[in-house]
Amino acid sequence: MRRTIRLGKLVWIALVLLLGSFSSLLAQAGDNVSEYSLKAAVVFNMPLFTEWPSTTNTIETKITFNLCVYGETPLLDALRQLEGKQLKGGKLVVVSVNDRANLELCHALVVPKGMTNPGRAALIHKLQNQSTLVIAEDAEPPPDQVMINLIMEDGKVTFQANPELAKSAGLKLSSKLLRLAKVVYPL
Repeated sequence: MRRTIRLGKLVWIALVLLLGSFSSLLAQAGDNVSEYSLKAAVVFNMPLFTEWPSTTNTIETKITFNLCVYGETPLLDALRQLEGKQLKGGKLVVVSVNDRANLELCHALVVPKGMTNPGRAALIHKLQNQSTLVIAEDAEPPPDQVMINLIMEDGKVTFQANPELAKSAGLKLSSKLLRLAKVVYPL
């Protein structure tokens, strides 16, 4: 039990350092660290602060953690650099998904920047009865459609969170994650 608490604190500290150091990282590295590399690091850490339901069809029984990316985005290449790393007890597998038929494979789904609201709404509707963490890469999605919304502001990656939407999918966003969110919906 003590080791679990210590590990949890270490992960929490790592996320705080990761999110807190983005602006200085960009300033020091210049063009060497892209917006998408930073977003990929944040996306990779989001599942660490999310609880899935304890049923036989969840992550804890899987060998892999399937992080799906819908459509085309430069974020896909940045996430592929993290493929094979350990995440939630399995190896990270980045899956490019171009149709709604394969969404049952996804533990988390990244929705690309620029996806229209009707398209995003249809995608979210398909996931309605599934415990999939939905992360948008967009500046202004409706807060009722995504659980995590990544925003790039002044060279920093910030995010908005909707814990109620996550709860409706059987997921729980950690209070530690919510404290780091720029905005928590519903307001």
